[in-house]
Formats: sequence, C-alpha cells, structure tokens
Amino acid sequence: MTSLIFDVNGGRAANVSQNIGLINAIKAVVIQYKILIQYTNKFFLIICLLFICFAFVSSCQSIHSDKAKSFFKILLASILTIAFFTLLYTKAPVTYAARPDAMWAVIFFGLLLTIQGLTSLLKKYQICIIFMPLSLIIMSLISFNLNYGYVFKDNSDAYTSYKVDNHIVNTIVKAEHNGKSVVKVRVPKSINNDNWPHPLNQAQWMQNTLYAHGLIRHRIKVIFVPDKHLNKQMYPQGESEPFNDLEAY
Repeated sequence: MTSLIFDVNGGRAANVSQNIGLINAIKAVVIQYKILIQYTNKFFLIICLLFICFAFVSSCQSIHSDKAKSFFKILLASILTIAFFTLLYTKAPVTYAARPDAMWAVIFFGLLLTIQGLTSLLKKYQICIIFMPLSLIIMSLISFNLNYGYVFKDNSDAYTSYKVDNHIVNTIVKAEHNGKSVVKVRVPKSINNDNWPHPLNQAQWMQNTLYAHGLIRHRIKVIFVPDKHLNKQMYPQGESEPFNDLEAY
C-alpha cells in the first residue's frame, strides 16, 4: 500500500494519468486484462489452469499441511498483486494492464502456482515422472507453433532505428560544431500524444547525454520538431507506430 501511494503521486503518474473516474478506470483495466488473456497462448493457459486447479483441490484435501499453507500464501499474494496493479493502472495508462512485461509479477505467481500443481501431481502419481521429459517437449513445440510471435512489434527493424538515431545525433553534433546554441531537430511524427518513441521532453536530455559521452564540446539546447515527412524517409511503411495493436486498445 505504501508503494502504491508513492507510485500514484509521482511525476510519472501525473504525466500519464487519465481522469476518467475510479469506477470507469477499474472497468477499463478489467477490459485490458481480458485482452491480455486473449493474447495468451490458449494451450499453455489451459495447461496452467489445470495444474493450478489440481494444486487447489490437493491443498483443500490436506488443509493443515505445509504444502497447503504454501499454496494459499502464494494464492493470496497473487490476489493482492492483481488488486495492486488494478489500482495502479487506474492512474497510469490502462493499456499497461494488457502488456505481459507490465504484468510480469502476476504472471510470475501464476507460474509459481502452476509449478506447485505440477509437483503435487508428480508426487501423487509418480508414474507420471517417466513421461515428463517427452510431455514438456511436446507442449513446448505445440505452444511455439500455435502462437509464435512478438509481444511488441514495431514496423521498423534495427537498421531503421539506427538510421533514425544517427540522424538525430548527427544533426545535434553538426549544429554544435558550427557554434550554434540552439538546434531544432526533425524527428519522426508518432501517433502518440507525447510523440513516443521520440517524446518531446527527450530533447532536453540529449545535450547532457551527448556531452557526457564527449560527442559535443559544449551543451546545446535541443528542440524536437515532429515531422511527418521524415517518416516517409526513415520508415519502410511511411509511418512510425511504436507498438502493435496490443498497445492500441
């Protein structure tokens, strides 16, 4: 709870918060949870749920055992973590709730419960141990082939990113070498309000970074100017879209 108070009152939360009311924000977060589930490999998800259900039933049958206490502690931690993220993402962009990297803590506890279910199964039915290596290989192959892809995939490759970065750095370095104190740098125009992945406030950090690495001899004021015409020069498809549809909901 203390961590949540710090998070929701920080500068980051103030910059990205959406004032749509607590109830509406919670509903929006729940929708993003559904999207996260939709993007999850269904085969893998079903297997995990089966193991978790087995662990739950097994723990209920021996409620006073150390194994049961361990399971319910992890389950409680999972529920509290989900509650924490639900409240947190009412202040941050709700789309974070659909991002696996932002929900890793919940995924971690889910995997932990899955492993506990698997160990309970193997302990109760030891004959299953013989088939485990082959089963894991088969499940891995099925998972990778049924739902293989990028979590976040932009429309630019490493070469394009390198080309854009070089353009920005070279423009600043050239201006500083020519004795200018201020330089306006054209950057690709994004569909996002803050022009991510080239946010306007990044310009003020550029002079410090380049100066610290010795690329410029003096600090120079940098101003980013989003330019849609630059997109056609830099991006293969003519548009800069940082994330795929998972980020657009």
